[in-house]
Amino acid sequence: MDRWHGIMLLARTMRIAITLSLVAGGFVFVNGLKQRVLTGMGGGTGLLAGAGDGAGPLAGMGGGNGLLPGLTVPGQQKQPWSECPLPHPGNTPALTLMQRGTHPPQVNYQCQVRFGDGAGAVCRWLPLDCGGRIWMNAYWYPSGNGLGPCIRLQDYLREYLLDLDKRRTYLLLRYAGQVFAGEISESNPGYLTSTSRSPGGKPEIHVYVGGNQADNISHTVVAYSPGAYFGGIDGQHSSLQFVPASEAAEH
Repeated sequence: MDRWHGIMLLARTMRIAITLSLVAGGFVFVNGLKQRVLTGMGGGTGLLAGAGDGAGPLAGMGGGNGLLPGLTVPGQQKQPWSECPLPHPGNTPALTLMQRGTHPPQVNYQCQVRFGDGAGAVCRWLPLDCGGRIWMNAYWYPSGNGLGPCIRLQDYLREYLLDLDKRRTYLLLRYAGQVFAGEISESNPGYLTSTSRSPGGKPEIHVYVGGNQADNISHTVVAYSPGAYFGGIDGQHSSLQFVPASEAAEH
């Protein structure tokens, strides 16, 4: 009888050992599978490897290293720049407005201004969709009040300032009866206007364009004079066109 109980105990022990072995093997398999899936999603080594920067689950679509080689995600191909010379009363530096679609079917447009030509040329941003694909008035300001010669562009929504001496572009903001100019250093900058007041103190105005604090230019001619209109930029065609004041009035 004792021998029979010993055999039964040994059989049960073997079944338990086999079950534990199978469970452990299954855990290792599943864990390894999860590891491979996560590696493929994060590092670009899965079924669709190399997507964009290799940091997303649709890897391989940008770099062409996976099952779909050479496939391009719409919007990754940059459109060519369309250029429009902007003749102005100051003559120098030469100015060129530049525009290109961000992605098919060119719903949005990136905009830049090139100051000068050749090796010394400098390109500066204007905000996305500057001009609204319609029309921008152009106004001339000579030097004065600490501000070098500049051009103010005005579309139906916003105003932009081109400083010819500094070769920089600014977004003009009129807030609380004052005028501010914030440098544009990116293609689609946001802006912030706020007023704060400390107990017993005067109100303080804070204006930012992107990450740049705007300057108060209320004392300059740009703030209190419309400037001399010398033409406009027509954006209703496939490429920008400058129209002199002799051919088109202010819009």
